[in-house]
Amino acid sequence: MKRSRWFLTLCLLISMPLRCTPNLSHACCPAYAALARFQIADQKILIAWDPKTKIEHFVREAGFKQPNRDAQTSDPKTDNADFGFLVPSPSQPSIEATDDSAHDLFDRLNAHIRPRVEYVTKTRWQPIIALLAPFGLSSKIAAPNSTARPTNSVTVLESKTVAGLDVAVLKANDATALTDWLQENGYEVRPALREWVEPYIAKEWIITAFKIASQGEVTQAQSVRISFATDRPVFPYRVPSDQLAPEGQRNLLRAFLVGPGLAIGKLGEEDASKPWTAAQLKFAQPLSAPEFGGLLAGAIPFDASQVPQNTWLTAMDDPTWPSGTEDLWFDYHPEGPAYQEVRTVVTHNDRFIPIDLLMLGGIGLFVIWRRSRKS
Repeated sequence: MKRSRWFLTLCLLISMPLRCTPNLSHACCPAYAALARFQIADQKILIAWDPKTKIEHFVREAGFKQPNRDAQTSDPKTDNADFGFLVPSPSQPSIEATDDSAHDLFDRLNAHIRPRVEYVTKTRWQPIIALLAPFGLSSKIAAPNSTARPTNSVTVLESKTVAGLDVAVLKANDATALTDWLQENGYEVRPALREWVEPYIAKEWIITAFKIASQGEVTQAQSVRISFATDRPVFPYRVPSDQLAPEGQRNLLRAFLVGPGLAIGKLGEEDASKPWTAAQLKFAQPLSAPEFGGLLAGAIPFDASQVPQNTWLTAMDDPTWPSGTEDLWFDYHPEGPAYQEVRTVVTHNDRFIPIDLLMLGGIGLFVIWRRSRKS
């Protein structure tokens, strides 16, 4: 079995409730029907990249929400409106359903990167009044620091239904042709979406459109996995301008990166790139083959005997999501350094100093000294 089997397809977790607060998997750009309004919420992503095959594999657990919606503002036109999303990729992706066992993927990953807890006992000297000690001396413990058909200039490279979703893999020559295709398929093409898609069309990227299948059961939607070739792993961090969240209303993006070393993120390409300063490193450690299999089982099929020795898992949090105007690219540093968050639980072993008894003893010694002087 080829080495690349353990790094099989790029994954997206898809669960598509259309009501209230839909918990969707994988959406770089929401494309909703007229009258419907959705915004990006918290997300967890997994990116695995094989440096030999140059194949990226991706899993996402994404959230979307309808802002300012409650029971009093319920509207059947928007409650059951089609909801879809667009995913850009530098090459044509392959799309298949994942195994059912991938449903708890991010629970497994979160458990693996939990901070290491260290217990420390410190001696603390405290003055007391010994005569009052029976009324309440006690030791204390410090608390820890605590998701093909041509239509004008659009070619549908592939069209199928996967895990309750209609999928269309699109190759467009210009942004207008793509937005026309979206309109023909029932989506409202707002200015922000048109602006968002233009750079990808200019770079000749592929746009994959997902939406609820006409006969699909939303509650039974499974995960979807996608893989595509890329010289460097990439996450479509850039979002339409109407999806940018203002300060104080942003969400959490947690990124898990699997690859040949410590992952380092950069916003933008080549000379125009800049550091991903919003990222907070949570974990970076090499993965053994058993750990790799236990964590990614069901999400990424692989041969345990073919897992490269220098495979690392890196985890980072970005509390400013979504705020990006550039896509996020990753490089890997094979030498690390390794990192795991540590939380220290301090137990204070109190030692008490009876200042009243010391004072009485001092007075007694002074009296004895004075008497010895007089005699």
